[in-house]
Amino acid sequence: MAIKQSTDRRIIRRAVNIFKVLADESRLALLLMLNQDCGCAHGCEVGGEQAQRTLADAGRRLGISMPTVSHHLKQLRRAGLITCVRSGRRVLCTIDLEPLQETLAAIGVRCSATEAKK
Repeated sequence: MAIKQSTDRRIIRRAVNIFKVLADESRLALLLMLNQDCGCAHGCEVGGEQAQRTLADAGRRLGISMPTVSHHLKQLRRAGLITCVRSGRRVLCTIDLEPLQETLAAIGVRCSATEAKK
């Protein structure tokens, strides 16, 4: 029984961390921007060119300063929701929704659009 409780606590801590990160309007806007730009409804493969955006592009599009963009991207990276790669003077960011999907599945949330219509 202790193993189950330990596993449940780990799942809960991970879910709380991801939800805290997504509870910020700017971070959620950044994540949605990346998801929208990728052209698919279920996230993108790491390295997908359409999902990659520079920090400056993100700041301009969302109307927030570069230091603020950097702070929010750091939080999204720590939660495992994006991957950022430096390319010369630019930083390219790619969305990875797998940690969110895994967390939702672990706590029993179903995300299928067809199930929501039933």
